[in-house]
Amino acid sequence: MAKKKVFLTIVVIISFLMITCLVMTFSMQQNTNADINGNKNSSHPEYYNKVMEQEKPVFLFFYTDWCMHCVKFMPVYEELEKTYKDKYNFIKINADNAENTALVQDYYVMGIPAVYIVEPKTQKRHAVNNFILHDMDTLKKELDKFIRR
Repeated sequence: MAKKKVFLTIVVIISFLMITCLVMTFSMQQNTNADINGNKNSSHPEYYNKVMEQEKPVFLFFYTDWCMHCVKFMPVYEELEKTYKDKYNFIKINADNAENTALVQDYYVMGIPAVYIVEPKTQKRHAVNNFILHDMDTLKKELDKFIRR
């Protein structure tokens, strides 16, 4: 009798875990057009095109939801976005989203995270070194340096 209870308990636990995995997989597939924070606008090519028509330089961040460095960089990105909102436009592009394949290829994204500063008028691109992504002071210097050009 005890073996039967243990067996049933194991079956219930395994069933629960399988259902949880299915639900998580389904919810991730439903949200492929959204960024890490659920923002559906910034990860679409149409949003990219709209922003690139404006005057301000663009801080472009290629990421994926499964990339731990991307997730770790997100608070830094959000702080930069708040600090530089008057000087830069900010775009997050989900590299796993099939709609963004052309952008990923156009920027030759070979690894993630990938960050670029782009001058919309000239399409001049400056790749930001991944080693400084978690150093707020150095990133701010890079952004300030780009504006002074």
